[in-house]
Amino acid sequence: MVSVETFGDLTGPTPAVGDCVRAERFIALFHGATELATATWTAAPGECGNAAITPYLAASVLSVATDTDPGTADTEPGASAESLESVLVKLSSVSVQTSNGGTGAFKIGDTDTGPYLSVAPFIYQYTSLTGTVLTSITGVFDEFDPNPPPDPPPKFYQLMPRSAADIVN
Repeated sequence: MVSVETFGDLTGPTPAVGDCVRAERFIALFHGATELATATWTAAPGECGNAAITPYLAASVLSVATDTDPGTADTEPGASAESLESVLVKLSSVSVQTSNGGTGAFKIGDTDTGPYLSVAPFIYQYTSLTGTVLTSITGVFDEFDPNPPPDPPPKFYQLMPRSAADIVN
């Protein structure tokens, strides 16, 4: 499963989650995220097969973390972070490190403190409560770097759940 981010005008009907489509245009970077610029979508039923989409099961938050060392300035991403950009990723048994009051991003980790992965509300907003242990959380793994970037630019990774079904308490 690959998530495709687009920039500019979208030609054709907007595909729904799970639709099989063919996307065409040129690849561009926007704040570190790889996306298609001015994409053209064409329905491609039957080309994707009938198998359910299986997310990549990450070994730990540490392996995909936004920041593996919160005590150091800037962000130090996990070793697998870059290779999983735009991939559907699942993490098991994670701790919510920050509450969000039902608005905005929150942090998860392998423990209550330390290395973390940001969970962004770009697709679905979840109300987090510090100390909650999630059985699993699934989402599109994304890179989004600050603008304007400092020198050297940090890499900022986040998980974007698609719906309530992606977060299991």
